[in-house]
Amino acid sequence: MTQSTFFQGSARADTRREALLVLCSVTLLSSLAAADRATAWLIGQFPTYVPFWRIRFEFLRPIGVYYDMVERNFGGLSPANFSLLAFVTAALVGAGVVSRIRLARAISCHLTFVAAAILAYLSWDPGIAVRSHAQVGMTSQPYAMLGAVLAAMAAGFCLRIHAEYLGWNPAASRTVRRARIAAIRLRIQLSASIATVIGQLAPAPGNARKALVAARHRRYRD
Repeated sequence: MTQSTFFQGSARADTRREALLVLCSVTLLSSLAAADRATAWLIGQFPTYVPFWRIRFEFLRPIGVYYDMVERNFGGLSPANFSLLAFVTAALVGAGVVSRIRLARAISCHLTFVAAAILAYLSWDPGIAVRSHAQVGMTSQPYAMLGAVLAAMAAGFCLRIHAEYLGWNPAASRTVRRARIAAIRLRIQLSASIATVIGQLAPAPGNARKALVAARHRRYRD
């Protein structure tokens, strides 16, 4: 009974953490996309104001890949309409991930993964001419890393959801528990080994004094 309650509590905690992370992810991506469009509009209104150009092309341009894709497939949108579309999409994804319907949560996690993967792929610079970055997106290592981190996080949620659909409960799996125990033991052993090496390289003051006294004693005895 206690074990079942623990697993249910762990599942609820995982769901809350999953919802929070997805909400933060879609809020961040939609806010950056809206900021890019707002800055582009400000550049159109004040074309001689250099800080707007710097903000957009040095900090926000890579997130413009979402607008580039919308413009390429559906035509251009005004900054206000695109920002509204971005926030509505984020709100729908957020509402889905906090829903009690498992399918809605699954769709939200998968949409978050797709959005982050698009940003990571189209911001990544492979160093060779595999594809053209001039049409869609712009290479940027920070945005590629951001997209990769968010995509990896969302991919973990998606895998857990697929495992639940298949009837596999990671919390009740002996293999997972053994892997966790082995990881904890390995971490303890590594911590002990690191502490031993640090102790040998930088011994405690008491041990250092004992070693010095012993060395002097051996010298005088010789």
